[in-house]
Formats: sequence, C-alpha cells, structure tokens
Amino acid sequence: ALVCAWTMCALIFFDDYSSLLIVGNSLQPALPALNVAPERFAFLVHVMAVGLASLSPVSSWVGLQIGYVADVYKQLGLPDDPFVSTMRTIPYRFFPVLLLALLPILLISRRELGPMANLQAPVTSSTAAAILSEEAAPTVWVNGVALTESWTESHELQSEPAEAPSAGPLTPKPGTKLRVVNALLPFGTIIFATFAGMLLDGAVKILGMPVEAR
Repeated sequence: ALVCAWTMCALIFFDDYSSLLIVGNSLQPALPALNVAPERFAFLVHVMAVGLASLSPVSSWVGLQIGYVADVYKQLGLPDDPFVSTMRTIPYRFFPVLLLALLPILLISRRELGPMANLQAPVTSSTAAAILSEEAAPTVWVNGVALTESWTESHELQSEPAEAPSAGPLTPKPGTKLRVVNALLPFGTIIFATFAGMLLDGAVKILGMPVEAR
C-alpha cells in the first residue's frame, strides 16, 4: 500500500494539493484492510506531495517561487533570469531532498524511524480473528460470535449492536453503482485544470513582457 502511494505521488508531482487530494482520498479507506497505520500513510503522502512540488521545475510551488524572485529582480533592476536562479537553489534544499531520499530506503528495508516504529495499524475483523486464536483461552459465544474468555474479561460486552459509522462526504450512497469514471473524471479534471492554469498564467506573463525580453 505504501509503495503504491509512493508511486502515485511520484506521478502527481506538479501540485501538492492535487497529490494529497487524489492519493489520500483514493487509498485512505483501504488502510485498515491493508494493515497500514494512518500516521505512516500521512507521513509518506505529505512528504512526497510537498517535497516533489518544491523541487520540480514544473509545479505550482516553483512557479510561485519564480514569481517572487522575478519581482525582487525587477525592484533591484537585476538582469538575471529568475527561473535559472530558482533552479540553482534546488541542490541546497536539504530538507525535502533528504526526506525524499529517505522514503525509498524505508520502504525497501521495511523499517521506521522514531515513534513511527511503534505505530500499529487499526484492528480489523480479520486481524481480530487472528488474535482470538483457539489456543489462547476458552471460547465464549456471544450472539453467534466466538470470543475468548480473556477478551470478554477486558472488554465490556454491549447488548445492543454498535452504531454504524457515519458516512463521510465522499462515501457513496447505499445502492450506488461503483464506476471507474466516477474517480477518473474529477481527478482528471483537477490535473487538466492545474496544467491549463499554469500554462495560461505563463502565457499571460510572457505577453506582458517587453518584446525584446521575450
């Protein structure tokens, strides 16, 4: 799951918000079934989204930085190219560079650093069934469900069924047919609109420049 998230974030390198929206909303519901801690997933997605956007020459963040540098050069009357100056700062951005280099190492070695090494994935029905093995303790049957005696002693049994979790804004309504186009259409629109906005903004800036400076 984390390798898949890393790959998807690498493909959506041009905007951090688009990467968080697309990758986060796509894979977050599957984290419990894949035994992935939400904190690990959030760390990977945020590092990839923000790190790549801050280093890629074609991204919303770098475009904003170039605009700031161009404004300063204009105020100081410097003839230097703001794009070239911004690109020369990339090797000195140690924080995103080192974090992006660290992620593949952690994924390949399957190791974690600091407090993240002690994180546990949310318990699902499958993992709970594995924990409640037949050899652990005598089995107690409650409403047709087999529980161990040690589990029943440490948990208060509820006579009423637990309420179903409330549906989120992106949760499909019951009975809705799940189709691939429902995900590809909004995500594709975001990607297209982002690139179109970057090209349009660049074209407007170029047309506003003197002819000899284009």
